[in-house]
Amino acid sequence: MLLADFSLALHPSEIYVGLMVVVAIVALAATRLKIPYPILLVLAGLGLSMIPGLPRPELDPDIVFLIFLPPLLYFASLLTTWRDFKANLRPIIFLAVGLVLATMVAVAAVSYWMIPGITLGAAFLLGAIVSPPDAVAATSVLERLSVPKRVVTILEGESLVNDATALVAYQIAIGTVMSGVSFNLGWATLQTLYVAIAGIFIGLLAAIAVAAVVKAITDPHVEVIISLLTPFIAYLPAEWVGASGVLAAVAAGLYMARRLPEISSSASRLRGFAVWETIVYLMNGFIFVLIGLQLRSIAERLSQISLGRLCYYSAVVSITAIVVRLIWVPTVAYAFRLFPAVRRSEPRPTLNQVVLIGWAGMRGIVSLACALAIPMYTDAKQTIAFPDRDLIIFITFAVILVTLVFQGLTLGPLIRWTGLTDDGTTAREEREARIEAAHAAVARLEVMTIMGDFADPVLQRVQAEYDARLARLGAARPEELPGPEQADLDRQMIVIKREALAAERRMITFLRDKDVVGDEVLRRLLGEVDLEDARMAASMAQLTLAE
Repeated sequence: MLLADFSLALHPSEIYVGLMVVVAIVALAATRLKIPYPILLVLAGLGLSMIPGLPRPELDPDIVFLIFLPPLLYFASLLTTWRDFKANLRPIIFLAVGLVLATMVAVAAVSYWMIPGITLGAAFLLGAIVSPPDAVAATSVLERLSVPKRVVTILEGESLVNDATALVAYQIAIGTVMSGVSFNLGWATLQTLYVAIAGIFIGLLAAIAVAAVVKAITDPHVEVIISLLTPFIAYLPAEWVGASGVLAAVAAGLYMARRLPEISSSASRLRGFAVWETIVYLMNGFIFVLIGLQLRSIAERLSQISLGRLCYYSAVVSITAIVVRLIWVPTVAYAFRLFPAVRRSEPRPTLNQVVLIGWAGMRGIVSLACALAIPMYTDAKQTIAFPDRDLIIFITFAVILVTLVFQGLTLGPLIRWTGLTDDGTTAREEREARIEAAHAAVARLEVMTIMGDFADPVLQRVQAEYDARLARLGAARPEELPGPEQADLDRQMIVIKREALAAERRMITFLRDKDVVGDEVLRRLLGEVDLEDARMAASMAQLTLAE
C-alpha cells in the first residue's frame, strides 16, 4: 500500500528522471557484460514492471512517431555510406519490400487460422506491424560484432527502407478495418508509389533547403540546432501531404551525409556528432526500457485470455516471422545468381553471410509505435471498439522481446560458429585515404615553401610531422627536424598546419565523392582532422591572449 501511495505522488517528470537513471545504470552494465544495451534495457523494463506499485508510464504513439522516429532514422541514415547502399540496392530492396510483404502475408495467414474470432483485417494489421526489422536494434547489436562490411550495409540499408513499406501496409490495413471496405490491390499499389516517391522528393527538398541555410551560418551552436531540427523539417511536411515521413527523413539524412563536409565547419561537426550520439543513445534507452515496462500492463488488460494462450499466440507469430526470413533470404540470394547481370555486378554471398542476414531480424521502435497507434475505436462516435487491439499490441511487444533478446543474444555465438570476420575493407580504405591525404598536405606545404610567405624552419617542422605519418603508414621515410619555439614562428606554424589540414579535408572528401572510400572512413578521418584543426584554433587563441 505504501508503494502504491508513493507511486501516485510521483510527478511524471520524476518518473522520467528515474528512467534516465535506469538507462544509465543498465547501459553501463551492458558495457561491462558486453551485451547489446537494447536487450538488457528491455529485460530491465520488464523486470521493473513486475515491482508492485511502481509507476508504469503509458507511451503516447504520437510522441513515438513524431519525437523518436524521425531523429533515430535520420541519424542512422546520416551514418550510412551512400556508395555501399547504392552498390547493394537490389538485395536491400528485396529485403525491405519483398520480405516485409511476405512476412505480413504469412503472419496474417497464421494469425487468422490460429486466433479465434480475429478479423482478416486485424490479422493483416498484425502482420504489417511485426514485419519490419529495426535499424536501431540491428545497428546496436552488430556494432559490437566483427562481420563483413557488405553484411552490415545490407542489414542497415534494409532497416532504413523497410519502415516505409511496413507503414504503408499498416495504413492500408487500418483503413480497411476502419471502413470495412475490401482490399483493393490497384489502389494500394498507386498509394504505395505516391507515398514512397513523394516522401523521398520532400525529404530531398528539405535537405537541400537546410544545406543552403547551414552553408550561410558561421555559428556552430546554431548549426547544431538546425541539425537537430532537420529530421522534423523533412518528416512533418511529408506526413502533412500523406507521403512517407520515414522515407523523407532517410532521404534527408543520406543527402546531408554527402554535403556536411562541404557546408559545415569543423567545430560544428565535432559538436554536432557529439550531441547527436548522446541524444540518440538516450532516446534508444528510453524506448527499449519502456517496451519492457508496457508488457505487463497490456497483459492485465487481456485478463479474459489465459497467459498460456497469449504466450502460445506470441510464440507462433514470432516463429513465423523468423522462419519466413530464414527461407526468404537464401532463396532470393541464390535465385538471382541465375541471372548473368547479377553475377557480374555483385559478389557471390557465402552461406555464412546468408545465414547471418537471415537470423538478424530484430524488431524494435517502428513495430512498437505502430502497435500503440492503433485507434481505440472504428467509428467517430467511439461506440465500436477496434477489434483485437490489445491482443495485437501484446503479440507485437512479445515479438519485439523474442526477436531482440533471443536473436540478439545468439548473433555473437552464430558469428563465431560460422567463422565470419571483418573482411578488412574499411581498414584498407582508411589506410589509402590517410596516405593520399598526407600526400595532399605535403604538396600544399611544398607550394607554400616556394611562395616564401613563411619561415622555412616552420614549414620543415610541419612537413616532418607528415613525413613521420607517412612512415608509419609504410609510404615514406621520416625525417627528424628541429623546430623553433618563438611565438611568431609558432603562429606561422599554426597557419601552415591549418592549411595542410584543409588540404587533407579536401582530399578525403574528394576520395569519398569518387567512391574510392566510403562515408564511414570519411567520418573517421574527418573527425581526426577536425580535432586537430580545433586544437590548432585553440593554440592560436592562446597565443593571441598571451600578447
